[in-house]
Amino acid sequence: MAASNYVTSDKQAINLGIYGADLSYATIFEENAVSIAYLDVVQSLANELGIGDVIDNDVIARAEANRTRQDSLVAIVSESFFAMNQKLKANGQEDLSGMLVASGWLESIYLATRYTEQANDDLKKRIAEQKLVMEDVMMLVKSYTQSAELAGLIASMQPVVDAFDAVTKEAGASDITKSEGAIIIGGGPSFSMSDEALASIANAVADVRNQLVK
Repeated sequence: MAASNYVTSDKQAINLGIYGADLSYATIFEENAVSIAYLDVVQSLANELGIGDVIDNDVIARAEANRTRQDSLVAIVSESFFAMNQKLKANGQEDLSGMLVASGWLESIYLATRYTEQANDDLKKRIAEQKLVMEDVMMLVKSYTQSAELAGLIASMQPVVDAFDAVTKEAGASDITKSEGAIIIGGGPSFSMSDEALASIANAVADVRNQLVK
């Protein structure tokens, strides 16, 4: 776990997304000591990209002070990554922002598919639903200013896109209800896949991800 392994801006942005997803995972599952270690790496990568002021010593101090409070850590992590993404775009580095978003999504699927043989039906459904998220992520990053490095990342993720083609999407009617003054929209399309499709997604994601972290 060393930020110094990545010396070019594209590698730094990609692995900032990856470590950011790892940080979120560790935070959600209350691996608080690991979360702080990941946060240090994220800060180092952000510094290299010129957006280190987003995760300054005050943010680190807040994280340290709240290391036993999961809800606070989740909020700190979410706020920081939103701010970093916005800062990259404001700095005219849309391509790096795209790399951060795409690699962060990829790592989240990698974490979700590490133990597919133990996956219950609910987890399989959640992974299948990522087909819609994947389509949105790919559309977003393709809309950004294309550098050779971002184009290369998009191309490298094609096996993952292809693997998600095996996910079945079934149309469903939307269900709109109102509760305590709030409008709640439910229903909509449903997604499903076979065990073979899940294994293909897991393998494709692992192959792409492992190339990115080298």
